[in-house]
Amino acid sequence: MVPPNDETVNSGDQAADDDAGEGRVADLRRSHEALQELYLVTAEPGLDETERIKRMLDIGRRRLDVSNAYLSIIDPETDDYDVELAVGPGVIESGQSFRFSTTYCRETVESDEPQLIPDLDNSIWDGTPTHETHGLSCYVGGRVTVDGVLYGTVCFSGDEPRESFTEDERTLVKLLVEWIGDRLEERHLRETVEQQRRAIEAADSAIAITDADVDGKRPLTYVNRGFEKLTGYDRDAVLGRDCRFLQGPETDPERTAELARTLDAGDHVQMVLRNYRADGTPFWNELEVTPVHEDGEVVRYIGTQRDVTERVERQETVTALLERTRSLLAAGTRDEVATAAARAVEEVLGYDCLIRLYDEETEQLVPVAGTGTEPTAVEPVAVGQSLSGQAYERGTTLGFDRELFEPGGYGHQADATDGLVIPLGEHGTLGLETEGARTGNFERRIAEILSESVQAALEQASQRDRLRLYETVIEQGSEMAAVVGGDLRVELVSDSLARYLGVDPDDIVGREIDELLPAADLAEMVATTENAAPSEPGRFETTVTVDGESRPVELEVSLGEDGDPPFVAVVRDISELAETRGALSRERDRFTSLFTHIPDPVNEVRFEDGEPIICRCNEPFADAFGGGRPPEALVGLPANDLVLDDEDETGRRIDEQVREGRPVTEEIRRRTADGPREFLFRAVPYETPEGLRAFATYTDVTEQQRRQRRIEVLNRVLRHNVRNQISIANGNANLLDERVDDPDLAPIIDGLVSSTENVLSMSEKAREAARALAHDRTTGTSPDTVVGNVVEEFRSDWPDETITLDTTSEPAPVAGPDRLQPVVSNLVENALEHNAPGVRVRVGLDVVGDRLELRIADDGPGIPELERSLIAGDQEITQLHHGNGIGLWAVRWILDAMGGEVRFEDEDGWHAVVISVPLADDA
Repeated sequence: MVPPNDETVNSGDQAADDDAGEGRVADLRRSHEALQELYLVTAEPGLDETERIKRMLDIGRRRLDVSNAYLSIIDPETDDYDVELAVGPGVIESGQSFRFSTTYCRETVESDEPQLIPDLDNSIWDGTPTHETHGLSCYVGGRVTVDGVLYGTVCFSGDEPRESFTEDERTLVKLLVEWIGDRLEERHLRETVEQQRRAIEAADSAIAITDADVDGKRPLTYVNRGFEKLTGYDRDAVLGRDCRFLQGPETDPERTAELARTLDAGDHVQMVLRNYRADGTPFWNELEVTPVHEDGEVVRYIGTQRDVTERVERQETVTALLERTRSLLAAGTRDEVATAAARAVEEVLGYDCLIRLYDEETEQLVPVAGTGTEPTAVEPVAVGQSLSGQAYERGTTLGFDRELFEPGGYGHQADATDGLVIPLGEHGTLGLETEGARTGNFERRIAEILSESVQAALEQASQRDRLRLYETVIEQGSEMAAVVGGDLRVELVSDSLARYLGVDPDDIVGREIDELLPAADLAEMVATTENAAPSEPGRFETTVTVDGESRPVELEVSLGEDGDPPFVAVVRDISELAETRGALSRERDRFTSLFTHIPDPVNEVRFEDGEPIICRCNEPFADAFGGGRPPEALVGLPANDLVLDDEDETGRRIDEQVREGRPVTEEIRRRTADGPREFLFRAVPYETPEGLRAFATYTDVTEQQRRQRRIEVLNRVLRHNVRNQISIANGNANLLDERVDDPDLAPIIDGLVSSTENVLSMSEKAREAARALAHDRTTGTSPDTVVGNVVEEFRSDWPDETITLDTTSEPAPVAGPDRLQPVVSNLVENALEHNAPGVRVRVGLDVVGDRLELRIADDGPGIPELERSLIAGDQEITQLHHGNGIGLWAVRWILDAMGGEVRFEDEDGWHAVVISVPLADDA
C-alpha cells in the first residue's frame, strides 16, 4: 500500500511483526490515514466528480495493498460490463467492455455485502472460464446502486494473493462503495436538474422564480428566455425586482390585490392581468403562480406567463356580439334592424359596412343602412349584378379586393381594398370593408354569425309586419263567429266562418257545436270565461279540422247578459301566428346554441327529493362521466350516480349548498372515463317556474395538481440526502471512536462525533417541530399530562438537578396539546444545559381567562437578550441573528401556529419564560 507520504509499506513485513498489538495499531493508523484522505477528497471544492471518484479508488487500492481499482457499469439483462474508470497499472483500461457473465462481479451484484477473496487460486473460482480469462490472484468488489437501481460495481484486484482481509478493510470497502454511490447519485441528480434547467430555459412559455415575501416584495431570482421574449425586458434588468413593474395604467387594481392576497395565503393562483412590455405595449397576460413550501413555509414562487391577448380580444368580441344580437332582436322594423346591424358591425368588428335589403316591387337590392358613407349615395343593384347581387343570388359569402372592385356594385369608397359580402337569406346582403386588413378565419366567422343574427332579426321583423297586417284585417273585416245556445247547438253562424269551414251556413244552424269545434275545449273556455272579470271575453287556443286538415284557431267567447247562454264564439285563424311563434322559438334556440358550447364538461340539473337529476348535458360531460353513452341517454339520470363514489360526503355537502341556493366553487376529485381526475367545480343555482335548477361546470386541473406534488417530492428528496450524508459521517466517526486508541486522535474523533450528533439532534428537533406544527387537533391528552411527562423525563435524565411542577386545578384543553411537548422540552433543556449543575427549574401551568399559561423558570443567569428576541418574535431569524440552537426557533414556530404569546419575567433571582396559548373553543 502507498500511504499519503508516498513511502512504500511492505505488507509482508507487517505480517511478520511479532508484536500483534503494534501491528493492530499500525493497521488502524493506516485505516485512519485512508479515511483522512477520503475526507479531504470528498471535501475538496471545485474538484471534478470523475477525478474525485478516481482518487477515492486510488485510496482504496493503496489501502488494500492491491494493484488495480475499477468502477464498472453493469446491465445484467444485456450481459454488458463496461469499465467506466480504471486506476492502476493493470491491462484493463477505462472504456473497455466485457460480457458481464464472464466477470468476477456477477457474484458481487447478488450480495448486499462486499466480496473479499484473498486467494482466487484457492477459491471456487479456480478452474472457471472467468479465472482462466482474467487470471487475477485476489479480488474485492461491492455493488453500487443509484436511486435504488443497480449501477455497477466498485472492485479491486491484485496480481499477488493476500493471506486475508481485515474487518477494517471490509469496512473501508463498504464505506467506499457507499460514498462512490452517493457521488454517482449526486452526479445523476445534478444532470437531471441541469436537463430540467435547460428545458425551462428553452421553453416557449415565460417562466419566472421569485423569493418569498421580502419587505413586502417578491424579488425575481430567475427568468428564462421566454420571459425576455414575452416582456421585452433583459434578464439582468429584472432580477431582484418585484414583477409589479409589468403593471400599468389599465391593470385592474382589484385583480392585483386578489393576486397578492392569494400569494400571502400561500395558495396557487391563476388569472389574467393587463400588463405592459418594456416598450409600453399592453398585452393580456395569463399567469399561473405556484408556491413552493418547505417545512410548512413558503420559500419561493414559480410562475408561468403567457400572452393571451388574442384569446381575450376574441372573448370580448364574442361578448359584444351577444349584446348586439339582443339589440337586433329588439328592433321592430326591417329598417330598424338594418340600422342596428350597421352599428353592430362597427362596434364588434370595427369595419365599415353597407346593408342592402331586397325590394320586391323593384326586384333590386337597395342600400338602407351603413357606416363610412351615406347609403343614399349608393345606387341600388339588380340580383345577379355586381358582387352584392352575385352573393345574394348564389347565397354564398364572397370576398373582394381592388381587382374585383366595381363602381355601382358593393363598393361605396374608391379606396376599398379588402372585404366580404355576406347574403342575408331572402332579405338582402351585408357588405364589409376592412380598410386593407385581410380578414382571418375568426373575423370571417364572427361576421357570418352576426349576419345570421341579422337575418333572424329581419325574419322576425317581417313576421311582425305580417302579424300587424293580420290584426288590422281582423279588426276591420267581418268576424268569423257563431252563436251557441245552452244545449251547445249552433243558433247562428257568420258567412265568413261558414266559408272558412267550407260549409253552407244553413247546414250549420242546429248542429251540435262539437261537429264544428272541439266540445271539450269549448266547455273549458266557457268555464274560464265564467271566472273572468265582467264584460271581459275569454280567449282560448285550439284547433279545428277543415277538409281533413287541422288548423290552429283562437276562440274568443263572450257570455250573454247575466252570464247565461246563448253565448258568442268568435273564431280567428292563427296559422301564421303559430308559424311565427315556432320560428321565433327556433331562432331563440339557435342563438342559445351559438353561445353555450364550451369545451369543459357542463350539465344542468333539477332536484327531485333533494337529488340532482340531469336535464341536459354537453358532449364533454358525456365523454367524461357517461360511460360511453351519448348526452341524450343521460337525461333523467341522477347526476350523483355518474360522478360520485358511494362514500363521497363532499358531493353530498355540495348538493346541500346548491339546494340552499348558494353558488359553489371548490376543487374536487371525480372518477372519469380516463380515471380519477382533479376538477375545479363550479355550480350556479337558479329558480324556474318548475322549481330550482343549477348549472355545473367541471374544469380539469389534474396537471397543475401533479406539478405541485412533484415540486414537494423534490424538496423532500433534497432534505433526505443531506440527513443521510450526516448519518454516514456520524457512523464513521463512531467507528473511529471505537477502534482508535491513539490519544492524539481522541480529541479530533470526539469533536467529530459531537459535531455530527449535534447536527443530527438539530435535524431531529426540526422534524419534531414539523410534526408538532402538523398536529393541530384537540386530542384526549390534557396539557397537564403532556407537560408532566416532559418533566418526568428530565428528572430521570438530570437526577442531580431540582425540577418542580405545579399543574392546574381544572381541565384546560387546547388545540393540539401534544404540540406543547417540544415547547416545554426545548425550554427546560435550555435552562439545564446552560445553567447546570446546581440550577433549580420550576414548571407551572395555570388558566388565566380564556388562555392557558405555561411558566418555565430557573434561578440561573437567564436567557440572553438575543435568544429572548428570537423567541418573542421581535427579531427575525437570519444569518446574522440566529441564536444558539434550533430548539428555541421551534418554540417560536409552534407558538405562531397555536396563536400563542410569550413574555419574560425576572423577579427575586428567578428568570421565567411565560407561554400563553388560547384554550380550545369547547373548553
